[in-house]
Amino acid sequence: MPSNSHKRLFSIPSILPIDDFQIIEEGCANTCYRVKSRVNEYFVKLYPETLPQKSSVSQLQTIQKIVADAGIAPPLIDQNPQSGYLVSRFIDAFSLSHPNNQHLDKIALLTKALVKCHSVKIDEGFTPLDLPSVFEHLLSRLNISEQQACHFKRYVNTILAKINASSGQYCLIHGDLNYGNIMINAKTLMVVDWDSGHYFDAEYDIAMACSINRLCTAETLSLVKKYQKHLQNGVKVDPLKVTRYLVLSNLINGLWYLYEKSVNDQTFSPEIEKAFIMPVLALLKC
Repeated sequence: MPSNSHKRLFSIPSILPIDDFQIIEEGCANTCYRVKSRVNEYFVKLYPETLPQKSSVSQLQTIQKIVADAGIAPPLIDQNPQSGYLVSRFIDAFSLSHPNNQHLDKIALLTKALVKCHSVKIDEGFTPLDLPSVFEHLLSRLNISEQQACHFKRYVNTILAKINASSGQYCLIHGDLNYGNIMINAKTLMVVDWDSGHYFDAEYDIAMACSINRLCTAETLSLVKKYQKHLQNGVKVDPLKVTRYLVLSNLINGLWYLYEKSVNDQTFSPEIEKAFIMPVLALLKC
């Protein structure tokens, strides 16, 4: 681990003095630490020098505070996206992807986590997720021609045109709810890593969760049914909208995997190649 990360850790005033720290490896895309001080234990996330193009910085800050105040995420101690760190209370729990939790009903718990996220009350003044911009950003990172990018975006737009997105039904979404972001212990279920948090259709969040966790068709249908049972006041989830968002979610994840493979030389399993990378490559062959 670069010593620069350790220097950044010791420059965060809210966690000083530090008695001990250890790097957290499981499920962390960014550099993360478990930090012990004389009175508390903290979870610290260090962002890259340039914050990812996800939520705006101010909206990201607000979402982190909202979910912590709602008790869905661990209590927030300090955050400074400009300086590139987030500090929360460390919770003694395993993620749903941890071997200790393999006996649990993952789909039921994933559904519960989605419902908890979407039930949080937020202002309608939030900027909704802009999916065309998401695809624009992901495509811009690849070494492809303008013709390939235009062909890809035309396909995406044909799917978007079939989706009846209604801002009146938007809610808080997590945007990256993989099993590793659901923390479970004997007392509670918490959702962490809100860097992709936004304001958008619940069906998109459901679809993205199904895509990221690579649920099969039967598992996806089961999750939608379980989710529907939690809803009240006649509110219904639209299975067709979930299906269409699932196509887009698979493409978003495919573009991410393709970038990691072609630019960062990462290798992935044949299952990921088939489910995500190959469909993207097929669309880029215009």
